Amino acid sequence: MTNPNEPAGAGIRRTVVASAFGALALALAACGSSSASVTATTVAPATAGTAPGAGAARPGASGTIAAITGQSLEVQNPRTGQTTVTYTVATVFRQTVAGSLAQVSVGSCITAFGTPPATGATGSTTSTPPFGAPVTATRVTVAPPTNGSCTRTGPGGAPRTGTGGAPGAPGTGGFRRRAGTTPRFSAVFGQVTAVAGALITVTATDPATGATAAVAVTTTSSTSFTVEEAAAPSDLAVGKCAQAFGTADTTGAITARSISISSPGPNGCTGGFGGGTGGFGGGGTGSTGAASA
Repeated sequence: MTNPNEPAGAGIRRTVVASAFGALALALAACGSSSASVTATTVAPATAGTAPGAGAARPGASGTIAAITGQSLEVQNPRTGQTTVTYTVATVFRQTVAGSLAQVSVGSCITAFGTPPATGATGSTTSTPPFGAPVTATRVTVAPPTNGSCTRTGPGGAPRTGTGGAPGAPGTGGFRRRAGTTPRFSAVFGQVTAVAGALITVTATDPATGATAAVAVTTTSSTSFTVEEAAAPSDLAVGKCAQAFGTADTTGAITARSISISSPGPNGCTGGFGGGTGGFGGGGTGSTGAASA
């Protein structure tokens, strides 16, 4: 009922204020109800069995061997966590060990990383070296040939063929040079045709064009050598580096088709798979794993 003694409009203002307070009360009640009914959610962890960048089609694990129980390994990686890797009698084992120039022979396969040659009157190394350019090696990995030839391998020992892939990705026997004007390294992969003192001659294939060339690889007293060779389950040890490829179950655990073993490098088992290469050599060689005694 309207009070005749109230000023004009006072009733309307009182109604508006009451409505505002009512709306505020409803809002506060709704907030309280919402807070009380928040449901905690759990983010599913990433699949531990998928190696970075490998995708679901090529599950694998790499890192430091933290434990060995029977035919199962616990492989730890600071980025992907811990993965259980199990091997069978069909698993192929390889290992990378310290080597020397004396282990480079005609017919063997090598991967050489080093510095690009100086070019031009000023000795500049800012231009991309052409395919077939000589390499002064800082690191060389030696591996036996497969069926008499050198074929670079991918995950699980499968050969990498063709010329596709990202710039810098290896093909069959060579490296595609990175585009740009400041190459960070020079590299070559191929079969050794001659060894003369510190000079190694390698026949390499350009994965971009299919052309072949004889590449001169010069080694020095500071060149490091590693050798990729067949291994066995007995070569596994806690603290060593392992790189496994195979199939993953629903928990991310890996049943390995291949396991490569190496010793930790200066940065442990990261930044280049320890001191090893994980399939940079002739590929496919290795022994199959028998059950542990």
